[in-house]
Order: sequence, then C-alpha cells, then structure tokens
Amino acid sequence: MMLKRYQCFNKIYERATMKKCVFFVAMLLLVGLGAMCYYGNCEEEESLETYTKWVMPEIEGEKLNVYQKQETIQKEITTLKDHAWAGEYFYGFPHGNCYTLTLAPESGFTYINNGCAGVYRLNYGTVMCDGSKITLHPALTADLEFRHQLPTEFYLIPWGQRRYLIQPDEMLAFCNAVNLRREPREFNYGEFFLCTDGESLTLKTPAEKHPTVPEAFRHYLMPPTQVKVLAVGERRDGLEENDCSQTRLTLDKGEDTGFFVGLKFDALGKEEEAGFWSLTVTKVEKTQSEAMLLQRENAGMPEVGWKFGTGLEPKMPVPPNTPVLPGHPR
Repeated sequence: MMLKRYQCFNKIYERATMKKCVFFVAMLLLVGLGAMCYYGNCEEEESLETYTKWVMPEIEGEKLNVYQKQETIQKEITTLKDHAWAGEYFYGFPHGNCYTLTLAPESGFTYINNGCAGVYRLNYGTVMCDGSKITLHPALTADLEFRHQLPTEFYLIPWGQRRYLIQPDEMLAFCNAVNLRREPREFNYGEFFLCTDGESLTLKTPAEKHPTVPEAFRHYLMPPTQVKVLAVGERRDGLEENDCSQTRLTLDKGEDTGFFVGLKFDALGKEEEAGFWSLTVTKVEKTQSEAMLLQRENAGMPEVGWKFGTGLEPKMPVPPNTPVLPGHPR
C-alpha cells in the first residue's frame, strides 16, 4: 500500500516537475525574444561597443586624454571674441549616432562619436584654417582601426549668425537641405555640423537669405521651384534591401532653369501621401530632365501631372536610414 502511494506520488511529482521545466523554458524564450526586440535597433551600435571594450581596451585611456583636451579647447574658446570658426559643432539624431567636434586655433580639436552604447570613435589633434577651408591633423592615425577615423577637411559656411562645417563631398547634400528648407534647422539635431557652443540651438540664432558657400557650389542653391511630371517610365519594386519602389520620371524643366544632376525635390499634396521618399534629378537636358522617384514599396504608381518642388514648408531632417539613390548624396 505504501509502495503504491509512493509510486503514485512519484508520478505526480514527475509531471509537476516536467510542467515546471516547460514553463521555465518558455519563460526563457519569451525573455530572449523580448531582449532581441528591445536591443534590435542598437544591434550594430552594441557590437561596436563590444568591439571597443574587449578588442581595444586602450580606448578607455584615450577617452580621458580627449575629454581633458576638450576642456582645454573650451577654455580657449571663452577667451576668443567673435572668432570666425572656433567653437563646438554638433550633428546627429536622437537615439542614434551623435558627433561633437570642438576646435580652437591654439588648442586644436577633439572629435567624439557617441551612441546608445557609449563612445565609438574619438580623436584629437591640431587644426589649420586657410580661408574658408578647415583642415584637421589627427594625432591618432587611421591604422588604429575605425575608432579613430574622421573627416579631416571642411568648408566653413557662415549663414547669418550661424556657422556650419561641411565636408567637400557633402556640399551638394547641404545645398539640397537648404533648398528643401531642412536647413536652417531649429534644433541641435540634424545632418550637418552646426556650431552650438555646447548650448541648445534656438530661433535666436537666425540665418538670413542664403548661406555663403564657395563659388564652385553656388549653382546648387536654387530659388523656390515647382516641376510637373511629363512622362512616367520604368518602375522597379523591391529595390535592394530598402523595401522601396523606384520609378523613372520625365520633368518639365531642365538646364535653362538651372537644374543639375543630384537636385532633389519634395512632394506636394497627394504625391506626398503616395509613399514618397525622394525625387532626385539623374539627367538634365535643355528644357526637361529625368529624375528617379523613390517610394515605399507597393505605393501608388506616379502619374503624369504630379507636382514636386523646392522651397516648400520646412520639414524635419531625413532620418539616416532613409533610402538614397545609389551614386547620389543623401
């Protein structure tokens, strides 16, 4: 009798234990999936932080050097009055990569790239100015892997009371941002280095008319312009890995209106509602031009008569993961 009771109890115990194991495994799976969802957006940044922490631990010592030098530069900046280019410049997006470049003529520069998992890149060194061209001479060389890579040449772009530092290969993108009224921006976050001197940007830092860009790039700055679609060409869905559609359009204006390859437009009305991402001129003729329209995949087919333009209502900067036409700046 006791043996039967023992055997019965043992079976009940085994079943209960099995249920507990199944429940425990299920909870582990749920927690794992939750962690994957939570950290999915920072997967790339977290891998970078792991790389810098375990493969290159000496970056921790360099942080101290960079922060100390940054403090020295900031002290020099406070002694300079109305200096043409000294200051603290910033660009980046919330919950993403942010970049700070602090520079002064005597103390040099520091460059810090932060993200949600810590510091990814940093460097420091000397700085030279030749007219409107700013050149950085880094102390930490690129042969020490990605953590020290940074742009080293910029154009100084004054715009009213504002000052921008723009890389030569980003001048077209900057002028497009001006044409599309994404610059001058109202907040610190944006696509280009803007001098903030460590303070929050407000409308008290006005920008008047057009920025002062080098003569070679002035034709990129366009007056407010509208275009109309004359013809709709080939369409391709599933472009690369961006889940977007690409359609070739013919526009009703061209070289005689100042159009150039790389000029971008915003959408108007129903065109914007049709999954619009970007419209970029790819070929220019005398009185008309060809452009590539990027839309959300499976969005409505563009139509003859659709209108696009520059100089429209101000819009927020385009997030960094927005698809761009291969071979063209963002």
